[in-house]
Amino acid sequence: MPPESGAAASVQPLWVQALVAAVEPRISHAGPLAAAELSLEPILNALPVAISLEDWSQNKLTCSNQRALEFWGAALAGRQFGLASVVERIYPPDRVAYQSLRQELVRLASGASATAVLRMCDASAEWRWVSCWLTVLANTPAGLPQRVLWCMQDITEDKRNEERLRQALYFDPLTGLYNRAYFDAELNRLSGGREYPVGIIMIDVDSLKQINDSQGHAAGDALLQRMGTVLKNGFRHGDVVARIGGDEFAVLLPHASYPVAREAVERIAQGIYNNNRSNPGARLEISLGLALAEQGQSLQYVLKIADQRMYQQKLRHKQQH
Repeated sequence: MPPESGAAASVQPLWVQALVAAVEPRISHAGPLAAAELSLEPILNALPVAISLEDWSQNKLTCSNQRALEFWGAALAGRQFGLASVVERIYPPDRVAYQSLRQELVRLASGASATAVLRMCDASAEWRWVSCWLTVLANTPAGLPQRVLWCMQDITEDKRNEERLRQALYFDPLTGLYNRAYFDAELNRLSGGREYPVGIIMIDVDSLKQINDSQGHAAGDALLQRMGTVLKNGFRHGDVVARIGGDEFAVLLPHASYPVAREAVERIAQGIYNNNRSNPGARLEISLGLALAEQGQSLQYVLKIADQRMYQQKLRHKQQH
């Protein structure tokens, strides 16, 4: 999954406001705290979030509810946990966001919160998406945080649902390539951007109808999946490779000179050759058209040129058979 982490001072959700209101009046400014001393243990354990109290001066997490103990595991068995260990449990690309979160706390007044979404390793060594709310409960006379309330909500399933929705919205389920909706959106985005020249390749699977008629649609689907594999293996990160119709595929190549675009076409040809050698039954045969959009040219217009060139090649193939 792509990272979506970042620290920011935020408006507290209602459940954080209610928790702070319950905890803040009971905070003592001296000595380590235990959940029982706050007389909140039943409430804290009933919450569907992991709760811990940080003693800033001791650099420790303390006063953790049952969910926090389960998340951190044996490291919190004694109800005190060094914050250096927290960093080790954060997914490396998200550690910068965590450091930003800590820096934000220094600038906050008592009662204010900072939040970040981080990937963190739980007690079973599984990476989880966690929404972290850190609320300053008390400051030192120098204005530094003294007590910080940690509220951690596991949002892994929400992230997985988002990814499933994204897959349904933007990906072709048969080939795993982008679908027509994503391709059109990227075409519009690139039209107003600074990624010219843009290469456009249009592809039609010539042999699909013949395979569908002679071997059935399951064989035709397998052929399309083979085409998808060839295209996945043939392009750079950042290129947009999509299935835009039943037997039609298209590729957008941002920042592609004509030699770069020609190399991409050659990779497709080589990929199809290799694929056909590995699959001696149904042959994968295509028609292809390439065009290059220079700065100031309409991508829609250049796409039509690539499409026309593809159909011209398709006609030549028909005449040769």
